[in-house]
Amino acid sequence: MKKWYLYHIRFFNEDETFEKIGITKKSPQERFGKEHYLNYEIEILNLERLPQKECKEKEKRLLQFYKELSYIPLNEEFSGKTECFQPYFISLQKNPMDETKEIPEELPEETPKENKYKELKNSDLKPLREKIWLKNNKKCPVLDKEVPFEKTVVDHAHKRKDEDYAPDKGVVREVLDFRCNSILGKLENSLKRTGLMYEEDFHIGDFLRNAALYFEKGAYIDEEGYMLVHPKEVPPPKILTKRSYNKLKKLYINSNKKAKFPEYPKSGKITKKLNELYKEFNLEPEFYSG
Repeated sequence: MKKWYLYHIRFFNEDETFEKIGITKKSPQERFGKEHYLNYEIEILNLERLPQKECKEKEKRLLQFYKELSYIPLNEEFSGKTECFQPYFISLQKNPMDETKEIPEELPEETPKENKYKELKNSDLKPLREKIWLKNNKKCPVLDKEVPFEKTVVDHAHKRKDEDYAPDKGVVREVLDFRCNSILGKLENSLKRTGLMYEEDFHIGDFLRNAALYFEKGAYIDEEGYMLVHPKEVPPPKILTKRSYNKLKKLYINSNKKAKFPEYPKSGKITKKLNELYKEFNLEPEFYSG
């Protein structure tokens, strides 16, 4: 069974210290380096290797559990910002991946630095788009593959007019393939329109992770081993054309057979008797299209 890494790493430099919980196919050393990543020194605090599905599910639970301690790194090039936390696990417990520990009500004295915001003009977007696109090695982070610059757009988190700027409101997130941007925008609009986005316990990250696991799970299989085809997907029955029926009837009458020719079926579906007659007279039945 394919196994992934669930890691807990501390990142630190002269300006800040924070910790990150995440998953990776490669080892953390391959992904982040042995001692340095960007302008940070790193220290691997805890590491588990689990089956892929179990790894993803545990990461989701941990990110949800510690979300009140989230931290936004000062370095804009740091990826995985939503998986970063205050350097609080040190005093909380030796292993934050132990899900049995409760978070005390009082937070430590060291808290995240105040978020800063810079308002952009439309003329700022193209150079910013190129900067982020190049930083990402010309890749769309959602598709995880290279995309031409002219097919990219700057994606941002929408906010209502009565809301203040926040890490998830009104700010630039990434540069995406324009199709991904459109799909994610429609998804967010649907979540807002249905009211799901505004429910207290709703978290879009959890929603998307659960959706990914749901799609990968595949079809329901019943007790007898059958996958069940939904009625909307079952092809409609073929309806025999009156013209085809009359052709067969004419051949039958001209053959001077004594038995009465079968009536046109009320359902329009070809009957066993009619099918036998089509074969007998070497005639191919015709059906209405659609």
